[in-house]
Amino acid sequence: MPVVTPGGSTGEMANAAPTVVATVDLTAACGEAGVTRVELQGTRVACIDPPPAPCTVPNPPRPTLGTSVMCPAASSPMELQVELTAEGRYHVEVVSWAGTTEQSRVCWGETDDVEVLITEARINGKPTIEVMELDGEPCMP
Repeated sequence: MPVVTPGGSTGEMANAAPTVVATVDLTAACGEAGVTRVELQGTRVACIDPPPAPCTVPNPPRPTLGTSVMCPAASSPMELQVELTAEGRYHVEVVSWAGTTEQSRVCWGETDDVEVLITEARINGKPTIEVMELDGEPCMP
């Protein structure tokens, strides 16, 4: 999104935190029977380093909610985003809902790995992290 700087020039708006971006085919996601909404979620499932690192993960883990789009979507594909503000290993999933009932969950990642790593360097750098759909399945069975 362009933003005008004090000098009058335009540029890209900086991220407030590491931002995961998924380009989602909303025609397909909204095409599932009964789906009324699609959203991107990032769930911190583990610490960067194994214990005894000073890190705790809630049990059960709680997702960080990102962009939510009502179905049918106005355009497709569309970039959905979620900001991840704490260090850790995250599962990033596109979740389809029928009202308040979860219909499906699909795992997205940077490579073939189901975990997206948010390190201190990424928190400080606030990058945009592009993810792709992995295998059409949830990150965890």
